[in-house]
Amino acid sequence: MLATTSYRAPDGARVIVDRSVALGRASLRSVQEAVAGDGLEQSGDLILAGDVRLDGRSDLIDALDAAGVQVSTGMSDEALVLQAFARWDLAALDRIIGDFAVILWDGARQRLVAARDHYGVAQLYTATIGGTLLVSNSLSCMLTHPGADRQLDHAAVMDFLVLPARSQPEATIYGAFHRVPPGHMLICEAGRTVLRRYWQPGPDGHPRVRFSPRRQMDAFRFAFDQAVADRRRWPQAGLSLSGGLDSTGIAARLVSVTGQEGLRAYTAELRELLPDDEGRLARKAAARLKIPIEVLATDHLPLTAPVEPPEMLPPEPGEAMRQTADRQIYMRAARHARVFFCGYGGDPLFSDDEDTGFVMPALALGALPLHALHCWRVSGMRPALRPFPPRGPKTSPAQLEAPGWLVDSGEVGDRLAAWYGDRQSSGRAGMARAPLWPEIFQHADPDVTGVPLRVRHPFFDRRVIDAVARLPARPWHPGKMLLRVALAGQLPAEVLRRPKTTLGGDPGSIAARRWGIQGWMEALLDVPDLAGFVDVAAFRRELHDQPRWTFYSFARFRRVWQLAYWLKWRDRFHQPVTIREPWPGDQEKPDQSRGIPKPH
Repeated sequence: MLATTSYRAPDGARVIVDRSVALGRASLRSVQEAVAGDGLEQSGDLILAGDVRLDGRSDLIDALDAAGVQVSTGMSDEALVLQAFARWDLAALDRIIGDFAVILWDGARQRLVAARDHYGVAQLYTATIGGTLLVSNSLSCMLTHPGADRQLDHAAVMDFLVLPARSQPEATIYGAFHRVPPGHMLICEAGRTVLRRYWQPGPDGHPRVRFSPRRQMDAFRFAFDQAVADRRRWPQAGLSLSGGLDSTGIAARLVSVTGQEGLRAYTAELRELLPDDEGRLARKAAARLKIPIEVLATDHLPLTAPVEPPEMLPPEPGEAMRQTADRQIYMRAARHARVFFCGYGGDPLFSDDEDTGFVMPALALGALPLHALHCWRVSGMRPALRPFPPRGPKTSPAQLEAPGWLVDSGEVGDRLAAWYGDRQSSGRAGMARAPLWPEIFQHADPDVTGVPLRVRHPFFDRRVIDAVARLPARPWHPGKMLLRVALAGQLPAEVLRRPKTTLGGDPGSIAARRWGIQGWMEALLDVPDLAGFVDVAAFRRELHDQPRWTFYSFARFRRVWQLAYWLKWRDRFHQPVTIREPWPGDQEKPDQSRGIPKPH
């Protein structure tokens, strides 16, 4: 089973067998050699297989030292986690933060424990096959088991076709395989297997810090710097760079904390379909930070035919490798680095959705003008001070309506209403509770992309989230004023003062209107297995009724093509993705902009 992961875990594999339990790990190193391990550790009766990237390594080392456990700074993250379990047992999960999926076998207690990190950045799956419990961070690896039941879960397929992300966090597309949800652990002992939550995200209940504006800013910047530094432990790193504040903010602090050597930025831009300033502003930010940048033109990606046969296929349906800018960029970045930084999470982190008014205590209201004046003077922008009423999610009838081409919508309508009506999906609470984020993390996982690249998300750091939650909502949260002040002088003023900007339309539907429905789209509708989920005749009628297209209907069209393509090739797992040779001039002219051939 481990052999199937060699193309995305190129640093070797090892297995330890202890009576009725076998633990193995195929390694993709993304930390410096001084602390690198192969992810498989043993100490006495304890064996740990893990995919671990720790936040605050030094804090954990200090805690272990204080508890009388002999550890060294040269130990791998997995070895430190194993020592934490040896000292504190399951309570060790209260002290471990970062991105991790771990499986721990305690031979003395005959107990197996599997745990997933708080936000679900790392993946963790489980299944029982013929009396054997399988747990892994790779679903495609588990599916190679000779007894694996690949029967699809009809409800999960329906969710895939109409929802932005699955409605049940533990569900997969297969009825026999399940996820361990974020913040949970699976315990198998004495013939019983139970799923238990070890961490419960709460509301913003932190006492608001009443320090001076400068001290509050220093506290946030310190946490932010820790987050980016802990995620860059490899000499070369790629990073997503747009014209917005989130990704450029991560880039600025990376350069400030770790230096620009070994950094390379990537961005995607539209040049024909819609007005798009991302590439220009990204180039401007990269020039200010003195890091090379590669810009990818993506106008034609939504209509680009997927590779047949696939270069690789993910274990669950999703975008084909050539059809998303993210995957194009991952493949380019993997030629240079093992680590890639992404700016997801900035919007909910600085959201004021949880706030119902001034959250600054009445005794501290006198400090509000001082904080506002500080923000104005440093950023040059007027901060928002008035309280705003709670904002409900914006929905439209198109979002709440199940499409007529579903074979059996079942309870899809109810799940649609629940999805768009759940306010927990927004704001800081949603960073831990909403299923959208684990889905995004899954799409960037090497098991899905097939690319030996670790994608890092600095905004999903408990220290950063706690630092933001401790600040008065006004004037720091609205408009990401906190981030603008923290980055003052490090980025071009045009980027720092840019308001939140969205595209003026959907590139996919606009491209289809301009260049027409492509032949490959029609051909995929003839895949036999698709008829079990989609009324193909009804789908064709809606597809060709262009005047009625909406952003949501075309997004669902794409899901149908994704499902059809995946169904057609789903028995072709584990084919290695080809990391193409660098284009001529890539190294000499890193600012070269590359496009995708037009569809035909």
